Amino acid sequence: MNKNMAKIIQIFTCDQTGNQTVERSEVVAKAACGLVGDRYFVDNNGDANKGAITLQSIEAIQACNRQLGSDFAPGAFRRNLITQGVELNELLGKKFRVGEVVLCAWELCQPCRYLQEML
Repeated sequence: MNKNMAKIIQIFTCDQTGNQTVERSEVVAKAACGLVGDRYFVDNNGDANKGAITLQSIEAIQACNRQLGSDFAPGAFRRNLITQGVELNELLGKKFRVGEVVLCAWELCQPCRYLQEML
């Protein structure tokens, strides 16, 4: 991974299951809880919320669109952070920094039910 090239290009939150994702210019992350205002934010007194913040690469979105002949916008993938220039699967089991926030890649995310139904 070239740290100089890796970046967050879009940020999304969604306040309730089934609602549209909303693009944000910035968000507040709370340790072990997630992104304030997102449907998966859980203020759980320090117990790790493993699904608190989700990431998807723009490269994977573009590859999916090419393979399916579709034109899904990044927000349709319902992930919080859209990255560019980083191989996210290589982060599995590791801690990494996004700006001032330290994240840990707990597990790979399968496409959500909402997206599966669109496909």
